[in-house]
Amino acid sequence: MTVQCCKCKRIRVNGHWLPATSAKPGSTSHSYCPECLFEATVEMFNERASATGLRHARDLLNGLAIAAPSQ
Repeated sequence: MTVQCCKCKRIRVNGHWLPATSAKPGSTSHSYCPECLFEATVEMFNERASATGLRHARDLLNGLAIAAPSQ
C-alpha cells in the first residue's frame, strides 16, 4: 500500500518521505509527513487561539509533545 502525504503529496517509502514521481498502481492511504503535520498543527492551533483569545499558537503548543521537524 502506498502512503501519500495529503498536503504535499510526497510518498513514504521505507519510513522516508520522498517526492512523488508518479502515481503508483494499487491502493493509497493518506497521512501527513512530519513537516506538513507540524504546519497543519500550528495552523489549527492558530485558528483555535484566535477564537479563544490567546495571542499565538505557541501558547497552546508549549505543553504538547509536538516539536518542529528537524531539517
